[in-house]
Amino acid sequence: MIRLEFLLLSAFALALGACATAPMPYKAPVQATPPSGRVAVSQAVNVFDASGSQENTFADGKAALESIVGVMPNGSYQAGEVHFGGMQREETGIAPFDRATLASAAKDAAFLQGSTPLYDVITDEVGDAIGGGSGRAAVVIVSDGLATDYAGRADDAGRTLAAARAVAGSRSGETCFHTVQSGSDPVGAELLREIAAVSSCGSYRTSASLGSAAALQEFSRQVYLGGAAPAPAPAPKRAAGPEGDADGDGVVDSEIGRASCRERVCSVV
Repeated sequence: MIRLEFLLLSAFALALGACATAPMPYKAPVQATPPSGRVAVSQAVNVFDASGSQENTFADGKAALESIVGVMPNGSYQAGEVHFGGMQREETGIAPFDRATLASAAKDAAFLQGSTPLYDVITDEVGDAIGGGSGRAAVVIVSDGLATDYAGRADDAGRTLAAARAVAGSRSGETCFHTVQSGSDPVGAELLREIAAVSSCGSYRTSASLGSAAALQEFSRQVYLGGAAPAPAPAPKRAAGPEGDADGDGVVDSEIGRASCRERVCSVV
């Protein structure tokens, strides 16, 4: 009898092991130097979708998150990170920008599985982090865009968009939603484009488009520095010369006139 119970328990344990989720593959992030310039944001939040629908694109999304953290500019602004899946959350909280903290959280992001309640994450976690704030805020969302309710049913896009508008409306400064799609589902792309369009400063792109150092640096400029690379500084103007030498070339202007006239045999000086 004891042996039979042992065999049954062993079989049950093996069955559980077979149903367990296999470890997610790891994809190395793209290494790039953060661009320099005046930081245009006062707050920045990175939202990472680690839900069940990300199973086939989790490695790409996580690599994109790590790559983005790597090019966030140095500066004085508040930053934080939220990873979600179903009811589970991983959060750093919002604090003065610290690359090491964000990078560690991104690298350790777990595949949380579960549903994709993006509307609730924007309302609660993003709202708690930046709601009611001032200055420009950058909310970067890395997701497949396949939002659901907590039961896993496809969610009405209107609820997610309303959540984004509510957060933006609670702040006195611009709230810019920058969505990065992992995968290529057209339904997900449509929702992510709509979220990005909540404000005029938002943007949409795919994680594949951030596969080079140059692309990441341009992303950082647009999201955190507020624009493209600064134009090169103008050439320094020649210093003005002494009185009578307006162009600073060391020759008194009246002498130039005399010399020109001599060459042309002018009758008037």
